[in-house]
Amino acid sequence: PDAGEIPRGESVDIELTVDSSPLAPENDYQENILVLTDDEETPEIEVPVRLHVGPWQPGAVEIEPDHLFRALEAGEQVQAELTLHSVGIGNYDFQTRLEGENRRWLNIEPEEGRIGPGDDLALTLTFDSGGLDDGLYSLVLVLVGNDPDNPECRVAVSMSVGLEFGSVTGTVIDARTRDPVPEARVGILGHGFEMTCDEEGNFRFEPVPEHRYRLWAEAEDYLRWVGEEFDVIAGEEAVQNLALLRAMFEARPGRICLLYTSDAADELDGVDLG
Repeated sequence: PDAGEIPRGESVDIELTVDSSPLAPENDYQENILVLTDDEETPEIEVPVRLHVGPWQPGAVEIEPDHLFRALEAGEQVQAELTLHSVGIGNYDFQTRLEGENRRWLNIEPEEGRIGPGDDLALTLTFDSGGLDDGLYSLVLVLVGNDPDNPECRVAVSMSVGLEFGSVTGTVIDARTRDPVPEARVGILGHGFEMTCDEEGNFRFEPVPEHRYRLWAEAEDYLRWVGEEFDVIAGEEAVQNLALLRAMFEARPGRICLLYTSDAADELDGVDLG
């Protein structure tokens, strides 16, 4: 409290809150607290307060899950959580923004905040299909924070309204050797669906709303691949087999050359080379 009365023989604790956020790091600060009393002998008591602000400590964050999808019917509203894990040695300060068209169907709470080292914070995302036509809606949630290695974290968020579902399956192989590419990363471009292939290079997305999509794929030592459009039809399986071209780098004076060959890849039947 900033004022009060203390009965004879008792005591009261005064709690002080210190905020170093607007202060310059690696500096010392001092202020005096003046306590006015009705004690005739000591009507004023001056209490010095000293504060040392250490060096700035960067924040860092991990986000779970790395994408969100919800299937709704017309006029429905559902909520989902996105958990932020503060893994840096300092506080993680963040603000959120949405990228994409027609953002009114998604609400985020809180939109900004601070997470202490080792702490977690859940963002509540509210999906609202009210007033929307049947279809697939996608946005990107951008988390802008003080992580120097990753100042902007991006999370794909998608919602289907009144759609039925199919599936997308396939295998990722090396375009030259035809061997599977284990643990390749495959995703549906712009819609947040992504996964790591198994040891045989296989992947499967299910359920996937009926819509037109494009796949992307990437793996260590291979060129990133983006395919042509294909349709997912309700109740059916869309098979998309992918062939990745191995990248080779050759150092030359003043430049780095990226070399690859695709002769063998062109001979593959039933494989989309993008």
